[in-house]
Amino acid sequence: MEFKEFKISNIAVDKKTTIYIFTVILIIFGMMQYVTTPKEMFPDVPFPYFMITTIHPGTSPADMENLVTRPIEK
Repeated sequence: MEFKEFKISNIAVDKKTTIYIFTVILIIFGMMQYVTTPKEMFPDVPFPYFMITTIHPGTSPADMENLVTRPIEK
């Protein structure tokens, strides 16, 4: 019976020291990039929408929208 080989795995098993060094270099590079990435403590996040609720008993919805809500939105 012939076994199938996955060449990348065989290389990794055969050359463990090289893989360890590559992993350490990759971790160091990742930490350096994390430290040098600009960050803000409280970034300005714009909210693309807002909601206005106006309550006035006895007023029709159309009048409420046209006479009260739209001037508040402007």
